[in-house]
Amino acid sequence: MADIFEQIKQEYYSMDSQLKDEISSGYTHFKTTYNPEILKSLSGEELLDKMFLGKGDNENLCYYLEKDKRSKIYGGIGGGNASKFGLYYSKDKNSWVKGKGNSTRILSVEEAIEEGIKIRDEIVDACKLVSNLKFDTIEDYRKLDEYKNGSQNIKNLWVRKYLHMMFPEHFPLWYNADMLDAIIQYFGEISEDGVFAKEGQIAMIAKRCNIPLNLFSSLDSIVDIAQSVKHSDWTKDNTNNEGIHYWVCAPGRNAEKWEECYQKGILVLGWDELGDYREYADRKEIEEAIKHYDSSKKGPNNDTLAVWGFCHVMKEGDIVYAKKGRTKIIGRGIVKSEYIYDADRQDYKNIRKVDWTAGDWELAEEWSKAPLAPKTLTDITKYPDWYRRLEDITLGVSMIKSKKDLQMRQMRNIPLNQILYGPPGTGKTYNTVIECIHILNNDLYNEYLNSSDKSRFYKDNLLPEYNRLREQGVIEFITFHQSYSYEEFVEGIKPEVSGDTKEVEYNVKPGIFRTICEKASTPTVLQNKWNIDSDVSIWKVSLGGTYDNPIRKDCFENNRIRIGWDDYGENYEDKATEGKRTLDAFYQKMKKGDIVLSCYTNRIIDGIGIVEGNPVFDTSLSEYKRTRKVNWILKNIREDIFSINDDTTMTLPAVYKLKIPLNKIIEILHKYNTHAPVTKENSQKFVLVIDEINRGNISKIFGELITLIEEDKRSNLSVRLPYSQETLTVPKNLYIIGTMNTSDRSIATIDIALRRRFTFIPKMPDENLVPDKFNMKEAFKNLNKKIRILLDEDHQIGHSYFMNIETISDLKETWANKIIPLLNEYFYGDWTKLRLLIPGFISENPIEDKELEDEIGENCYYRFKNPFSLSDDDFIKATMGRKIETDKD
Repeated sequence: MADIFEQIKQEYYSMDSQLKDEISSGYTHFKTTYNPEILKSLSGEELLDKMFLGKGDNENLCYYLEKDKRSKIYGGIGGGNASKFGLYYSKDKNSWVKGKGNSTRILSVEEAIEEGIKIRDEIVDACKLVSNLKFDTIEDYRKLDEYKNGSQNIKNLWVRKYLHMMFPEHFPLWYNADMLDAIIQYFGEISEDGVFAKEGQIAMIAKRCNIPLNLFSSLDSIVDIAQSVKHSDWTKDNTNNEGIHYWVCAPGRNAEKWEECYQKGILVLGWDELGDYREYADRKEIEEAIKHYDSSKKGPNNDTLAVWGFCHVMKEGDIVYAKKGRTKIIGRGIVKSEYIYDADRQDYKNIRKVDWTAGDWELAEEWSKAPLAPKTLTDITKYPDWYRRLEDITLGVSMIKSKKDLQMRQMRNIPLNQILYGPPGTGKTYNTVIECIHILNNDLYNEYLNSSDKSRFYKDNLLPEYNRLREQGVIEFITFHQSYSYEEFVEGIKPEVSGDTKEVEYNVKPGIFRTICEKASTPTVLQNKWNIDSDVSIWKVSLGGTYDNPIRKDCFENNRIRIGWDDYGENYEDKATEGKRTLDAFYQKMKKGDIVLSCYTNRIIDGIGIVEGNPVFDTSLSEYKRTRKVNWILKNIREDIFSINDDTTMTLPAVYKLKIPLNKIIEILHKYNTHAPVTKENSQKFVLVIDEINRGNISKIFGELITLIEEDKRSNLSVRLPYSQETLTVPKNLYIIGTMNTSDRSIATIDIALRRRFTFIPKMPDENLVPDKFNMKEAFKNLNKKIRILLDEDHQIGHSYFMNIETISDLKETWANKIIPLLNEYFYGDWTKLRLLIPGFISENPIEDKELEDEIGENCYYRFKNPFSLSDDDFIKATMGRKIETDKD
């Protein structure tokens, strides 16, 4: 934990001074413009225009807090609509409006002024309260959680942002309760219940770091932690291995909305009185609102959880089951959108888009006692027995009424970026093979799921297919380590000895990530009369120099290209000094099917051809004797390629490879030839596997590309690379699978950028995979139970250590060479815990030197016993955690 605080301090010390000044000046502007004294001076319609949204210009308090660009660096309170401010001017109704949802009321100007004064006074009073508190302890923050003053709840997001702008030394700039929890838990603390108490906890953390709270809140690390809430799958209830949640919902009373839901592909939830669910800061606010609209609800926990879960917990890719009554499921769906509030709907205005499969599945009577029975919406993720049975029932092919692809069986929404994490020996790397096949060959994956002997099927079918795809370059596998760099991963400058001058040249070389991104981005070529392939190279060729000349004319007339260096003769390899690189390109690198562009000037090409022949040294020619047959698709054109050549002119060498995308060449062909090839987006999926992803310096390795791997940035956003100056986009058909060993202590300080951009899928020890012989299963359970107590669950022993044990000798070897060394690494030098953990494998040895005993204060020392020195019976006892009386070693 000390490392985390030190990391935060170092980030603060290196914080850009210009950013600090910008933050400070923003607070000064706000306090000068909207402080309580100025608000108190307002009256009449001026108060309405200067405080509330709708009628006046954009220079008013509510606009600044929510929408002004200058205010964005102080935390967002967007979402919902203007009703969250308690009062706003509706241009549609041409009136001032008060209230939320169905409880809105149109006000006269006089009534609006009266309501505005009331809200203004409540805010001013709240500021007085804050001014009178010292905020030295959490107690002062708890007083704010208990504070009530009229209808304008001090916990409202916009009021809390106002308090932050006025008192940034006391309140952080994060207003969502889950975001506050994420920051608090990152620093190893348990969150308080109240939202202000949570803010107080963060204020105390900032004090411990000796960082002003307003700047602490703006540090990149803290921003990433807070924003990770909407991206991370590290949630308390996420207990399934798929990284998704499972829900049971009632689509209206007695499923009255089911037909509409199915036809429109949506899921609906009521409580329209609440309006936009996003307007409520936390579950407590929702509960209070429900009580307000329904006084019979004394403690509406189920309704509160349903509303909160529907808006904030449910996410794209989750599975939902539509129910009717207590024992019937009528649909299974996959969530396809974020929460939507549709004010134009007549009722059930809160929706999610869902891809439904209809069905009619009667459940056994026992389901009437299940946790889902009486509730409108229930997250059953923490009840794996229930949702697994629902999956089995609803995915039975004979029961599906939809005409959708039956491959939906055993399918799930595969994230583009995922990390398999868990203790050592839980099969994380093993499972990357399965995940790759799931992505690239779903038929084979389904066969694997249905196979009776998965281990054999993995070895005989999955692994060979995985290796075949690796050979094709569809899968790439790398391992991160402390020295792994951006230059290896994306691109770097590498030295090469020039064949022309024998001097060292420094050239840009693409790394594995850039290479696979470019492969996945290469379009597929269709309707291809010239046999142009998707992976062709594109070459610049000078035909006798620039502009019109006899060599160019001959090449176009005789369908060929020609270059010089005739003096070297046909076999140039041992003779060439100058021009060797050009000759190597012409002879060795240029292939049949490649595209050549005839260079007319340093910007303009006058021909496009397809290479059809091998190199020939034609002695019948008087000059430029090196020739290759080319089918000129276009000739005698004038096309400026400067912009598609990355704003670069063509240079002197007669032949060299260009970095122009194939689709740009095809666009030129379409301008001149109606039979030009057609391309489509590459549908081939690619996978990059990064083993031990947390061992590398993520910020250093990914660099500017860390943003581009986000799902909504894929294929939409590009960056210019620093060395090559080329643009790179991360395509949406590239999947990234990482593995992470949770016993590595770097897990505690793992780069937040990684957490918010990846779906984390746990791979934990599974006792069911441990053979039930030599008491291994019981020993496995007992050992991990002790590790969880003495250390934590991230350092458990994985099942893979025990899966291939055939003899007692195999088991002894596993303990001697794997288990004991691993435990020694976990508890190095802590013999007290080791003796509690594996007493049978610890020998106590007398020092037998009185002077030494007195010096160190001990009369014995400890050593590990060699498992092979124990009898089979004693060895089994030792694995069970029992002490062995014999002391052989």
